[in-house]
Amino acid sequence: MAERVVVTGVGVVTPVGTDLAAFAGAVRAGRSGAARITAFDCAGFATRIAAEGGPEFDPVAYAHPAKSAKLMSRAAAFAVAAAAMAREDAALGPDAVAGDRLGVSLGAGGMGPADVDMVEGQLETVVEVVRRSGIEAFAI
Repeated sequence: MAERVVVTGVGVVTPVGTDLAAFAGAVRAGRSGAARITAFDCAGFATRIAAEGGPEFDPVAYAHPAKSAKLMSRAAAFAVAAAAMAREDAALGPDAVAGDRLGVSLGAGGMGPADVDMVEGQLETVVEVVRRSGIEAFAI
């Protein structure tokens, strides 16, 4: 017998809306989310337009604890928010379904420049801490 799958909730974070109603309205209207890039300096690139996700998005509203939003990349924050919205859309409380009976289907475009910038910033912090500690080089 084949396993059955039931989709009970949907959550979206897109360039045309960070909730299902806004997203559906934009899709029905044929509205594009492409615009000038604002997330990073794109002066050195031939392309200066993109469909950046959720310009009005506030990750703190979905992260628990809220301070964990500071530790997430923008893409990870989008995923956490979409999953929280899907749970809310399904009217499921935190303990409504056993963890082994619950799944999330996630679609994303991949790691973006903002994520690379975050990793770069973390690396710079590590290098600075090592430099201040007097260690000459990393032992690899």
